[in-house]
Amino acid sequence: MGSADRKPPTILDLSDYLETIDMGPWVPDATTACEVCGVDVAEPVREAVRVTDEIWARFVVVCCRSCGYLYQTPRFAPAFYLDYYARLWRLLLFGASKPTKDYVAGQIARGAALADSLGDRLPPRGRLLDVGCGAGGLMKPFLDRGWSGLGVDPDHDAVAYGASTLGLPVVAQAAEDLDVEAEAFDLIIITGSLEHVYDPNAVLRLCRRAAAPGSLLLLEGHALGQAETVGALGHNHRRFLTETSLELFMLKHGWTPELTTTRALCGPGREGSVFALGRRAEPLSLPALEAVIAAGRRETPDQLRRRLDASAVA
Repeated sequence: MGSADRKPPTILDLSDYLETIDMGPWVPDATTACEVCGVDVAEPVREAVRVTDEIWARFVVVCCRSCGYLYQTPRFAPAFYLDYYARLWRLLLFGASKPTKDYVAGQIARGAALADSLGDRLPPRGRLLDVGCGAGGLMKPFLDRGWSGLGVDPDHDAVAYGASTLGLPVVAQAAEDLDVEAEAFDLIIITGSLEHVYDPNAVLRLCRRAAAPGSLLLLEGHALGQAETVGALGHNHRRFLTETSLELFMLKHGWTPELTTTRALCGPGREGSVFALGRRAEPLSLPALEAVIAAGRRETPDQLRRRLDASAVA
């Protein structure tokens, strides 16, 4: 069936969406202010998000008028997301609750590509923290090269597979509950997972505490590129990170961006991803961050709308 013959999707209200994904009754929180700059004035750019080709949900995607941060509203309480990612998201996305061999092989291949891409920026050996690690396969090439590591993820089945089948140092833990020693890691990676967490600011504060002097943070934003590939913004993503919003998050929490690129640092297979690599520095105060935004490190709702329109993102 061609796209011209495809029926328009059914757009569910939030209560029907929750019933469809087996999450029971939840009351959404109040509209969320911008998680980057704190401004609570945003413009809608899309009125619904994709669950499947046939089913969409009435979450509004808005763009902050101050910095251009693109995010989904409303939200639910933190416990909603803990339950969703521990129990349902993999089942809904992949049709199985446990990681497949192909998924794990893909993680390992992406980790090898990342280790090669970062190359001379890394010490020969170091300590790696993978936040939102899934089964932990991205760490394996680093461990094979003499690094030590730790991966955390709320997906209990993925963590169990990584620990028992692959023998990887992974634990089931929400990123907001990250419990590690201060200044313990030379490289922290969050590949796509920052778009899923409940509170990215809490996560990045904990990562900054865990970062050793001179260490690096790698962030990958995948949600917007994925939307441009499939033609719709996905319901799994609480925010849709761009080059600019990745850099602003880094500056806010204490990293100086050294490389921001759409080059596939983790190899092929995640088309449209953007990466930001930053070196540990001092966090910016809110006035300093506002000055950076006012100086031009920002996007506008019109720019984001045009980008979505150009990629035929419904």
